[in-house]
Amino acid sequence: RPGSAVKRLNLELNFETRSGRSTPSGAVPSLRDEFYGTGEGRGVSATVGPPTPDERGVIVAPHPSDPTAVTASRSKEARDANPDRLDLDRRELSQCPELIDEHRLRLLNYQHNAITRISRLETVRNLVFLDLYANAVEKIAGLECVPQLRVLMLGRNRIRSIGAGLARLQRLDVLDLHNNEIASTSGLNSLASLRILNLAGNRLVSLGDLGNMTGLHELNARRNEIGDLARRGGARGDLVDPRIF
Repeated sequence: RPGSAVKRLNLELNFETRSGRSTPSGAVPSLRDEFYGTGEGRGVSATVGPPTPDERGVIVAPHPSDPTAVTASRSKEARDANPDRLDLDRRELSQCPELIDEHRLRLLNYQHNAITRISRLETVRNLVFLDLYANAVEKIAGLECVPQLRVLMLGRNRIRSIGAGLARLQRLDVLDLHNNEIASTSGLNSLASLRILNLAGNRLVSLGDLGNMTGLHELNARRNEIGDLARRGGARGDLVDPRIF
């Protein structure tokens, strides 16, 4: 189940978990809440007014040498207090900022922004949890530099196809793609380690060939155009009795 999967992952990553609000419906309920709280009231514009740290000591500011980019940084004290986690939700970001001195980062939260492209992850190669829920991402790309990623949250974006952007993520355990515009599962079949997959609320008419995904335990395909999933078991290839709903 998602709960036990996240708890086991949480133990492996040695993160302190917290619970609170519920996440959107799908195969991965409360995944986000297992790792961080509500995050209400942290909206800070990256382009308006002088850069000021938030209550966590984070500063989002214009890039000193590139007027088209922004940076995100923390004081040494704030970074040392929580070196493996950075929350940049509700910042009105249209792009991923350049992360300053965050090489120890393992959890990165970008939810509720307006980011259109996944980028600038080269300095956080140890990342295991990336949350881009509720942005404007159109393409799955830019992830080849984070091959250790275990959880990828891309629900409520503008993704139309999966493509080859996930090919390097051979350790990926949880993938949330609910409420996008995806019409094909092509690009998923190489994820042999994936256990939880949320495809709810897309434009799928078939699950396609997922036969290589032998580790898949739970698949949510609600609110697509597939019809009765119970009668279409053959479309899922050689999957070993996953929970499909």
